[in-house]
Amino acid sequence: MDTFHELPREKSWAARVLTTDFFPSANRFVYWLKEPVGWFFLATCVSVIIGLYFAPIGWTLAAALASVIAVGMVWPAIAVRAVSCSLRPCVPQVHEQQPCELQFSVRNRLPMPLWGLSVEGFLDRSSTLTGIESIPTVALAFVRALTTSTYRFSIRPDFRGHYPDGDAMLACSFPFGI
Repeated sequence: MDTFHELPREKSWAARVLTTDFFPSANRFVYWLKEPVGWFFLATCVSVIIGLYFAPIGWTLAAALASVIAVGMVWPAIAVRAVSCSLRPCVPQVHEQQPCELQFSVRNRLPMPLWGLSVEGFLDRSSTLTGIESIPTVALAFVRALTTSTYRFSIRPDFRGHYPDGDAMLACSFPFGI
């Protein structure tokens, strides 16, 4: 999918050049660089090449980058599996465009706090967000260690029907957003 951004003519020449996609056919080959893990992987490969052909410091840098990738991918996987959550409305019947409170309970079984938890896919249908990636229904910055916490927040459903409208998924982007 190619994306072109039209800038108004009053924007500077440099802004137009820096935001123009000159080779949209190459996007499928470099799409993996839109994620942080792609850049870490590319830096690890360059460090291995430096270690092979130029200087041994490349091996040290490659090992450090590989460990960052490993921690960034393993830590969220452990965090998601160590947490149990429930998300439910406080009242059994909710009307369209009427405010409704949801209760979100999180039980952290790890002896350390968790950061960056979010629930995606619970209320993703929206009449205002067509064609745009929706934001998570619930996002928590911090969950205390070895506790069960309950949070309440208010929503305004866009459509009639039975909620949840899809499968909910727990996600964690801490520590590096990988």
